[in-house]
Amino acid sequence: MSPCQQHALPTRTASPESSIWIDPTETAFRKRVVELEKLTNAVPLDSQIFDLTEWSANHPPSPQHNFRLSPSEEQRLADDISYLAAVGEGAQSVAAATVQEPSSITIASVDAIDSASQSFLRSLLDVLSDLTRTTRDEVVDLLVQQVAQHHRQRLLNRLRSSRWTKPAYLSRTHKKPLHADFSNLIHRAEFLYARNERRQRSDIEASLSSLASVLRSFEDPPPPDEEPGREDGRRCALIRACYDFCIRPSTADYLRRLRSVRPTVQVQACFKTLQQTEKIAAYYRIPLTLADLALARSFLFKNAELVFLPPYRAGPVEVAYQPWAASTHVHAEVNLAVHQDMTRALVDCAAWLAPRCVGASKYLCYLCYLFLRRHGAYFPSKTHGACYDQWTIPDLAGYPDDLRHRYRGVVKGIMQDVSDAAGKATRRIEPMTSRENLIAGSLDACLTTPPYSIVDGQF
Repeated sequence: MSPCQQHALPTRTASPESSIWIDPTETAFRKRVVELEKLTNAVPLDSQIFDLTEWSANHPPSPQHNFRLSPSEEQRLADDISYLAAVGEGAQSVAAATVQEPSSITIASVDAIDSASQSFLRSLLDVLSDLTRTTRDEVVDLLVQQVAQHHRQRLLNRLRSSRWTKPAYLSRTHKKPLHADFSNLIHRAEFLYARNERRQRSDIEASLSSLASVLRSFEDPPPPDEEPGREDGRRCALIRACYDFCIRPSTADYLRRLRSVRPTVQVQACFKTLQQTEKIAAYYRIPLTLADLALARSFLFKNAELVFLPPYRAGPVEVAYQPWAASTHVHAEVNLAVHQDMTRALVDCAAWLAPRCVGASKYLCYLCYLFLRRHGAYFPSKTHGACYDQWTIPDLAGYPDDLRHRYRGVVKGIMQDVSDAAGKATRRIEPMTSRENLIAGSLDACLTTPPYSIVDGQF
């Protein structure tokens, strides 16, 4: 048993009579989910971003609840903290967070968040808690340095660098480094600009070539006699170069043109390269956003409490779509919802400002999206649409009766949603599970979708 599992919580402590898996049973639920996966290539839903403004209008706070953060600020902060908390590789590294006013941030992951990551996040909050003796630019630079240092292996992974030490499960994969993909982006510009747009084409080609050069130069390992801290500076410079590239109007124009052409394999590869660049740029964008939020909402980070939830243990799975699937997992978003529900049962609800949003380092999976939608307390911000039938909800003896009945209703509702989706199933390709949308900016604003439109027209 791994150290993470040794400290994990049991997933099932309820008796059969008090289980949340009554109607449907857990076996029946999993069989229905697997049937849907077979019909849809395990992707029952298109990747979508949902409309927070419309959700907020349908979920106004009670008069006695005086929120100081707007819902969009709460969602952004929860997403950003989650992104910084997710340091590892693969699905197990997905982190999620809630922000509870006045100053509590709760973080969960499928695996336990290690002590180094906890210290890193606390150090960021320490910087943000006192901005009186530093300028905004100094704060941003300090935060970027800390982020770049803590995420150095993740950065090498995103660069697909030869300097990256691959985890065992990726040891046999071989992908060319990110900088090599930029030749495709440059070549694609030839087909996106008219003859009378030579200036625009030259501008984006120069921008792409410049960033590719920065990424390529980072492949060279530091010399043995290099001054301490020089490598940190190179990381920060690379991150800043990616950010500057992503916010250029010419880059947004290039993406707009790319979206307007037929999505060939080469065009899809361009999208993936740009999305990976955005993820690196986020290591600068997030410190910038955090610094601005700390200046505008100084109360938020003073005496801020970070709560790290233990994960739940993996349990045996009887029915699965993939032959290698051997255990169930409580996703971080579900862990947070259960924690908040159990906490709410113990406090004075009239004075308790419950979180309105769940942030995550990746888009919500299909079942987490349905869970949050049926749960009703949190805005389901975005989903990549892929389904993982190993997903589960803790089935605990300690649930109060009203919460147990509520979760039974959630399970029954999800079962109905899955059945409805099977009736109009379409096979889809495997999606990107996360993206930052930094280049798109206003381009994506018109693509948002109300979170009720997919299932049955109700929140």
